[in-house]
Amino acid sequence: MGSKFRSFTLVELLIALSILSIIAYLSASSFISIRRATEWNSQNVETRRAVDNLIDTLDNELASALYISSNKRTLFRSNRTENAGIKINDLRFSYIDPISFYELNKRDEVVEVEYEVEKDGGIENKYRIDKRIWYFAMHPDRPEERNPDARDTVLENVDFFTMRFYSKGKWYDSWDTEKMRELPDMVELDLSVNGKEYREYFNVCISEF
Repeated sequence: MGSKFRSFTLVELLIALSILSIIAYLSASSFISIRRATEWNSQNVETRRAVDNLIDTLDNELASALYISSNKRTLFRSNRTENAGIKINDLRFSYIDPISFYELNKRDEVVEVEYEVEKDGGIENKYRIDKRIWYFAMHPDRPEERNPDARDTVLENVDFFTMRFYSKGKWYDSWDTEKMRELPDMVELDLSVNGKEYREYFNVCISEF
């Protein structure tokens, strides 16, 4: 009488192990792909949030831009430069700090802000945008607050950051109130981060005297 149970042959064991190895490899690959997709999606969300924050901040600041021809501390300046075929603009201007309920003593305070596009160290053809701010008052009995070393990085992995300035029916690649003697009417921003391009327009609510 034959045995009820039959043992596996060596060939059958090898085939089974091969199938298990393939299943394990596919499972691991799927897990890695899902993890990478999740990380990439998280990075995209963070980048989009940083871009939105930058655009919203610029919108508020440019709407309050201030230029007084008799006061050299007020200015609006942006230079277009080109590095390895990449065109970029820096930006420096003055704006009126919104009145804060908790800081009523600063209701006449003016902010000088600078957005500086710098090479992102170690990453080829990538830039970062650093922001610096200074505070000063329009009357002499309030001291100036100035810390040139204080800066924050507001955006990374930037491919290009260019601006154009509209005034009296004409667009300009650069702007300097020392030469133009006035603020632009509108600012156009072209921005690319990680290959995704953004274009925004900002109205400058003229505050000049």
